[in-house]
Amino acid sequence: MRGVYVAASRPTHCSVCSRPLSFHQQWAGDICDDWRCRWTRLDRAMEAHRREAARELGVRQPEVFRPLVVPNRPGSIEDLPAKRRADHLKFLIELSMLAAQDRVGGEKPGSDRPHPDSRPREALAAAVCAVCGGACCHRAGDHAFLDAAVIARFPAVNGIMDPSNIADTYAAHLPARSFAGSCVYHTFAGCGLPRYLRADICNVYRCSGLKQAEGWARSDGTTHVYVVVREDNRIKRSAFIQADKIRHYPPTDALPGSKRTPYIKLIR
Repeated sequence: MRGVYVAASRPTHCSVCSRPLSFHQQWAGDICDDWRCRWTRLDRAMEAHRREAARELGVRQPEVFRPLVVPNRPGSIEDLPAKRRADHLKFLIELSMLAAQDRVGGEKPGSDRPHPDSRPREALAAAVCAVCGGACCHRAGDHAFLDAAVIARFPAVNGIMDPSNIADTYAAHLPARSFAGSCVYHTFAGCGLPRYLRADICNVYRCSGLKQAEGWARSDGTTHVYVVVREDNRIKRSAFIQADKIRHYPPTDALPGSKRTPYIKLIR
């Protein structure tokens, strides 16, 4: 007896604007190619995910948490390979020698002590970054975005000029475990380097989600945000942030060895 083929039903109209879908759009899903429809779909998905997360975590009035999106952090935690450690230290010594020859920069950076009025905003920013987990760190590799200009400032800050000693100072902050393929200092708890040792870009870069959170905090004092971690328009995880307090959903991250508690308070 021959098998009977039953054609799977496909949507014929966009689920957002109700316009007819082309043949290819029908196979791709139930939405057209209009960016406004796709944006609406993403907004609806975030709202649904926020309701689900609030129900599971017992968060009251989830609507007061303003939603924003940050990129997903790929990769997994592993023991920092000896070769990566050695390559990084070799790079630092070469960079220190170059800085000593060229005297690039050399000025002492200003204090990074925050103004009292900026502390709530900085606490919110730190929490948003903690939820993301360092998607912007993955291109840093074994060089950690460090350059001669950063190393040239080192003597002014620490009084250390010898290249080997500069490398040793950084080596003291190398973690035992870090993200595979990411920055050598990228750990599950964040950057292993104190801010004064980081590359300039690490201290000043802001993704669109982080800019949004800081803008809200500046304009109206927002301290409640709902951070959605998304990859290819799919929600991977999320978190409710209230000032510097984080409640992750789901409570346990999917990454190996990265078990989280549902409630985390950052200390800065």
